[in-house]
Amino acid sequence: MCLITFSVSTLFSYSQDNEIDRQLKQTQKELNIQLELLETYRKQLENEVELLKLQYEKELNNDKQLKKSKSQKTSPTGIDLILGITNKEAIGYQATFTIEVDTFSHTGLEIGLFIDTNNIHIQKLEVPAESFIFYLGYTRQLNFMSTKTNTVNTRFSIGGAFGTESVNNGETALSSGAMIVRDDGVIYGGYTGISSLFKISDKFSALIRYTNFLTSSNVSLHKFIVGAGIYYKF
Repeated sequence: MCLITFSVSTLFSYSQDNEIDRQLKQTQKELNIQLELLETYRKQLENEVELLKLQYEKELNNDKQLKKSKSQKTSPTGIDLILGITNKEAIGYQATFTIEVDTFSHTGLEIGLFIDTNNIHIQKLEVPAESFIFYLGYTRQLNFMSTKTNTVNTRFSIGGAFGTESVNNGETALSSGAMIVRDDGVIYGGYTGISSLFKISDKFSALIRYTNFLTSSNVSLHKFIVGAGIYYKF
């Protein structure tokens, strides 16, 4: 009887051990499956991170290329020379140096010189008069009048002006004996302008420009020049 009891206990204990081993193996198998899944997820995340890095680098390079392209479309610095008609219905000369301050908003500064050495009429006499006006101002591209490729580039300018003006070579007496009451000297005021560049090559563009000066001149309160010329990009 004792022998039978021992055998049954032994068998029961063995059965419990087998069940525990089976459960442990099953649990280990499930853990291995979970680990494999986690490893798969980890690799997928690494791949996604790599793809995001590549996409970011690509977009960054595209942005750099776009900024470089934009900066190349506008001329950082340049100079133009213009021959035109003045308010005296005669020939005048103008030269302007331009520098881009912000190539993305297409804004900048310009400094230039306007020369008018034509005669004026006083008491039916032609009297020599000279005006030399320096101007410094702000310039901005007019997008609605410019092309995206900058084949045509239209800009508006506004600023201050100052210079010198001389009538009758500084003499007060005319050949008729009349006296000039106008004073020679410094003139000052402001100006506005509009210009259009027509691209010829990477360095050269054809140019048309209208500039109007409002100054303290005794000869002519308003002075303007409208003309054409050439623009050179440095």
